[in-house]
Amino acid sequence: MSCAQLQRRLDAAGRKGRAGAAALGAMLATRSSGPRWTQSEFERRLFRLLRMAGVPLPVPQFEVVLPNGRRAFLDFAWPDVRLALEANSYRHHAGRLAWSRDNTRNRAVIAVGWRIVPVTWEDLVGAPDELVAMVLRARAA
Repeated sequence: MSCAQLQRRLDAAGRKGRAGAAALGAMLATRSSGPRWTQSEFERRLFRLLRMAGVPLPVPQFEVVLPNGRRAFLDFAWPDVRLALEANSYRHHAGRLAWSRDNTRNRAVIAVGWRIVPVTWEDLVGAPDELVAMVLRARAA
């Protein structure tokens, strides 16, 4: 369940006389006002690689508001150079529907001036030095 869904349930149930409701509300407020964080082990390992390699750290789960009002969250972004890394795992991006949805979203993000670099698990574990070098080249381009 997402934080937004949990907040809606908490609001609907009310807080008066409910054990833990105030604490849960405080945690949700902290979570929603703070930065979004990585969504998977793949993303956590990718972020760790970038940090250990001395790459300027990207913003995880960076929000881009599209012209139609929809929001796209980029796995990692460097807003100063409008560059994003997308951790494309087969687990979460397999199948025709996921593939189509990802391409439609990426096209919309690219159309507003972003560059998106897809990264696979094999890139991360099989050629991490090449991946870091590619990220540095993309940041410099």
